[in-house]
Amino acid sequence: MNAIHHPSTIKHSFKGVWVDTPTPVKEDHHIDWHRLESHIRTLLIKGAQGVVLFGFHGEGASFSAEEKAEAITYLIKAGMDPSSMMLSISSNAATDAVKLIHFAQTSHLHGSLITPPFYYKSLNNLGLTQYFDHLMSILPPSESKLYLHILPSQSHVDLPEAVLADLLNKHGQRFFGIINESRQSSITHDLIKSFGTLVTVHSCDEHDLKTLNSTGTISAMANIIPRVVAQLLNDEHKAQGTFIPGMKVKSSDDRLLEFTSLFDKLPPVAALKFLLADIYHDAAWLNCRPPLTKLDQSLISQLSKRFKNFALQTNDE
Repeated sequence: MNAIHHPSTIKHSFKGVWVDTPTPVKEDHHIDWHRLESHIRTLLIKGAQGVVLFGFHGEGASFSAEEKAEAITYLIKAGMDPSSMMLSISSNAATDAVKLIHFAQTSHLHGSLITPPFYYKSLNNLGLTQYFDHLMSILPPSESKLYLHILPSQSHVDLPEAVLADLLNKHGQRFFGIINESRQSSITHDLIKSFGTLVTVHSCDEHDLKTLNSTGTISAMANIIPRVVAQLLNDEHKAQGTFIPGMKVKSSDDRLLEFTSLFDKLPPVAALKFLLADIYHDAAWLNCRPPLTKLDQSLISQLSKRFKNFALQTNDE
């Protein structure tokens, strides 16, 4: 997700590479705190600025507020900087959302990503606006950063521009940005035209990084290729390439395109977890929280072959 340069009147948003982190689970489907901590530390060592927890790729809707709070509390007690974490909030109940936002605030996380309600797919603009109005009315004032989070329409309802305009008009002082995870660049560009002078607009599509002149991004692909994403993010590194043994030097753009193609027609969360299992040589990463399931054997064979051909350079990418 990409931060766009705008006039100085816009509040400061996040910078650098933030990773939309999958949530490792044990065979009994409970969160594996130790594997989560280990993966986050690996990402930070490789240059990530921070992580988004329990987002789209973190299966956030499948975990309770208590489970999320317990996992984050464990990470902080283990010595992780809370300012390097953001929490994704997805709940139809505004009161539950407020509890999690308040937890993020009191735990000194960087901020919270607030998604529109889900389940009721035929919500009209009035219902969406009233949900956020209610949430804001019961949320105590705070300096914590809040972001409006637009997820893929197959998982959540859309946030129309009319609703966004109303929310920013009434509650703009509390929101630091709009995050578009629909992976539709045209939507991001429309949001920039409409609201780019009011808040920072972000895109989840790593292919937007160069065209949007970004200073910060939230990326699922950075779980595997954090340095490639960072090279795309930083102007001074965009011309650099990656050396693949026996092959020509490839640009970060080329590597991103190759990596994106690995996921063609595959369930994104299960596929990402398979790649982490492969990299860490740890089959426990294959586990998903129901209702999601791990890849079946035919898809594993397909993705395994693709990933081998991709020839990941773990020390450079």
